[in-house]
Amino acid sequence: MRTGRWIRTRRFLAALLVGVCLPLAAPPGALAQEEDKNLWAEWWKGVTDRGTKAEIPFAFLVTIPAMLVITPVWLVQRAYARLNSDDDGS
Repeated sequence: MRTGRWIRTRRFLAALLVGVCLPLAAPPGALAQEEDKNLWAEWWKGVTDRGTKAEIPFAFLVTIPAMLVITPVWLVQRAYARLNSDDDGS
């Protein structure tokens, strides 16, 4: 059975390992002082400057074909259920 002290020690060691590895794993371009060489500045510029680019959101490209296929099936099933139901309500 593990004690609370052992669990806290493991958490501390894991946090220390992450704290040491994360700065070493970052690409050098992320820490560059010049704006044209800084990876994050380039990313931010690309994310925020969308006025010149025409984009179709990924969600529409994925969901519209699925909706076009499933909607007629769903409508037929609903109409069939309504015809066969004894309820006059919904």
